[in-house]
Amino acid sequence: MSGSAANLAFLGNCFIVAAAFNIVFYPLYFKNPSKTGVPFLIAGAVQFSVIAVTVILRFAVPVFANEIYAAGGNSGLQAIVFCIGIALYTGLTAASFMI
Repeated sequence: MSGSAANLAFLGNCFIVAAAFNIVFYPLYFKNPSKTGVPFLIAGAVQFSVIAVTVILRFAVPVFANEIYAAGGNSGLQAIVFCIGIALYTGLTAASFMI
């Protein structure tokens, strides 16, 4: 099996990846709004590293592979990851505007 199934845990990870991007990009962007390239590259590198960690966990840790990211996995765990993703996205995005 390759990749991750499209389930609630995957959507939760998408929120976590977006939160990581926002917490890095917005503070750097609002320091100098006329220059977006460097903040975008730095935030993109952070986003790439979060995606890499997710992929490594998916293939290296059996709980992630069999319970959370599997197509017929544990729906309760998937819902928890989804809720954590939404909470992190909301909190980190709000915090990025406060910095």
